[in-house]
Amino acid sequence: YKDTLTAIEAGMLGPWGEMHGTKLATEENKAKVFKWWLQNTNKIPILARTPKAMLQYFGKTLSQMEEYEIKSTDEGYYLGLFNDCYLSSSSDQGTYSDRKKEIQWLSTQNEHLPYGGETCAVYELSDLDKCIPEMKLLKLNYLNGGFKEDVMKKWKNAEITESLGLESLYNGMSGFDYIERHLGYRLLIKSVNVDYETYGSYKMKINLKNVGFGNLFKSKKVDIIYVDKS
Repeated sequence: YKDTLTAIEAGMLGPWGEMHGTKLATEENKAKVFKWWLQNTNKIPILARTPKAMLQYFGKTLSQMEEYEIKSTDEGYYLGLFNDCYLSSSSDQGTYSDRKKEIQWLSTQNEHLPYGGETCAVYELSDLDKCIPEMKLLKLNYLNGGFKEDVMKKWKNAEITESLGLESLYNGMSGFDYIERHLGYRLLIKSVNVDYETYGSYKMKINLKNVGFGNLFKSKKVDIIYVDKS
């Protein structure tokens, strides 16, 4: 199902599958879960709950991982992160051990992997001037729109303004609508040029720009539909 699955959140252990609250949730057991999924799937992203658990799988420290290049042929190339307390505290309720360094490392790993989860508390990090830059950095792909309601309400009541330094056409839009419209990839057609004759072959050049937080990970079928002016 690799053409339809975005990722597998490999929680499995503990309440809500968040890899805590149980004696089974040792770092060694988490690494075993990741390894099993990675070995028994084919190029489907497997998402861990914390960077610490990811490091256990790789058997490296964060400093070592910063120097380590994960090749596309490596098993761990498809190991990413899901965050079920996103923007809820300075450490996202224990998600991060060193937020700044771990986010910087994840920003590279997430170039080819989806990142998402849900929020679980209102906190200053969910202010638009703080969360939108981080969403871009981490290549945010998805969020649970139903949790947490207070955070969703905060974004709905906040407004995109010039001070945020975003595209001016979004000024006045709610923060919620802006975030919703930029989750994952968002392909914007900048220009279309067609060099054609009445009959025969022709050349077409389409200039696309991805203005979303995330990237496009799967091959997509493209249809070009011609219509007349009426």
